[in-house]
Amino acid sequence: MAGATVVAHQAPTLPAPETEAPLGNKRTQRSGRRRLVRGAPSGRQVVCPPLVGFVDERIEDHAHTKRVIVGFCIFNRARWTVLHQEEQAVRRLRGRRRLDFIESLLDRVGGRGSVGYADIPKQLLTGREIDGTEDIPRMSRGDNVWGLVVLTSIFGCTSRLQAAGVPLGHMNVYYDRKDLTREHRGGIENVLRTVLPGVARDAAAEHPAFFTGNVSSLQIESIEQVPKAPRGETLNPLQSGVRFVDQLCRQLDGLVLRDPSDRLLAVDLTSAVMSALSQFLKNDVASSE
Repeated sequence: MAGATVVAHQAPTLPAPETEAPLGNKRTQRSGRRRLVRGAPSGRQVVCPPLVGFVDERIEDHAHTKRVIVGFCIFNRARWTVLHQEEQAVRRLRGRRRLDFIESLLDRVGGRGSVGYADIPKQLLTGREIDGTEDIPRMSRGDNVWGLVVLTSIFGCTSRLQAAGVPLGHMNVYYDRKDLTREHRGGIENVLRTVLPGVARDAAAEHPAFFTGNVSSLQIESIEQVPKAPRGETLNPLQSGVRFVDQLCRQLDGLVLRDPSDRLLAVDLTSAVMSALSQFLKNDVASSE
């Protein structure tokens, strides 16, 4: 999974960060909108409360490509536990009202959301391809692309938070059930647990004026699949979180058309994912010669 790390923390393309730690711009700070973390008195280090991240994906079939869409949201864990049932209102809304409500709920729980997408040529995803290298276990091409988009989305979202001056601490990550090989699942978890904190700290050391969020305590603790709730049963906070991100993925077209928000962002990851995928494509060519 080494190729997934190349897209994270690219300082030149990000806007200059605010000097304060809150998540949001100056207007939202003055208006009393929720922050991912609370500010600290001058001279004191901001301590990040426990966080929770949710991941879900969606595949769309286009004329010449398959669009792999991955949503990722980070919440204050305690706030989400209290407010998670408000997610039920998302499905009762339509069009722009649904996207507005999603952003409003993100605001109330002090969170940040992003939707990453990659358009992959259909000839690369016929369902028969197997990827792997000498140091990366064999896996289906579809599962490989899924992993690359997931990792790229998470790295990019944490990078933007760090660049916005937001401290990041202990985080649990939950995602919808996905049938991966044990080796592939272990590889993805290893990247999140070991590579992500290391890359974040390296970015802070190399570009301290840009990546101002404190990541000294950044640690991915639990990474778990979330089973779907039986029909008719009330969703728990983890199931609500995954379903919330599922609804967010379905709003990609509207999100691309609206102005960028400090809470919610759509990111085209096609170039980054294709670059990471290229090492496997080169391996295919070499093995066929």
